[in-house]
Amino acid sequence: STGNLMDSWKWGGTGSDRCFSITGDAANNVLVTGRFTGTCDFDPSANVTSSVTNGAEDGYVVKFSNTGVYAWHVTLGSAGGNEECLGVVTDASNDVYVTGSFLNTVDFDPSASTNTLISAGGFDAYVAKYSNAGLYQWAIANGSTGADNGTSIALLNNEVVALGNYNATVDFDPSSTATYTLLSGGGSDVFIGKYSTAGAFLSAISMGGSTA
Repeated sequence: STGNLMDSWKWGGTGSDRCFSITGDAANNVLVTGRFTGTCDFDPSANVTSSVTNGAEDGYVVKFSNTGVYAWHVTLGSAGGNEECLGVVTDASNDVYVTGSFLNTVDFDPSASTNTLISAGGFDAYVAKYSNAGLYQWAIANGSTGADNGTSIALLNNEVVALGNYNATVDFDPSSTATYTLLSGGGSDVFIGKYSTAGAFLSAISMGGSTA
C-alpha cells in the first residue's frame, strides 16, 4: 500500500514477448498471460525452461510463486498462426481459466496427449481450464468465419464468465447435442458467455449495433 517495490523478476527471449493479464490465487501464487515469439525462457532462475513458437506468435500462461519461483507454463500455438492469452482467473481450488484468440489447429494439452481445437475461419475465441499443476482440463472455442476474440475472463458464483467480440453467426454452446447461436448486428459485436467450471454452456448475450 506504500508503493515500495517488494520483488521483481523477468522472463523472455530474443523475440518480442508481451504480458497482457495477471492474477493471484488463494495460495499467493502469480499467474500471467501473454504471447511470445521465437524462443522464450519462462524460468527467471539460472535454470532454462524454454519453449519455441509453432508459428509467428504463441500465447502462454505461466505460474510463479509470489517471490518469482517458476512453477509451470503452458503455450498455445498453431503452424503459421498468431495466438494470444489475454485473460486469466483462478478458482478456490487454484485451478486456472484462460481466454484469448487462436487460429488454425491448436493443441491445448501441454502433456503427451492431444486435445485440439480448430478455428472456424479467422481467429476464434477460446476458454481453457488447467489444474493448479498446469494439467489440461478442457477447452472450448467460439468462432465464425470472421475474427472472434476472447479478451477478459472472471469467476462469479462459481461460474466462468468470458467477455470478447465476435462477427457474423457464432454457436456459443460447445456441446454436440445443442446449439446457442448469436448473430452480430453489423461488423463486430461484444459477447458475454457463461460456462460451468466443468466447461458446460450456461448462457450467452450479445451487445452491438448495425455498423462495422
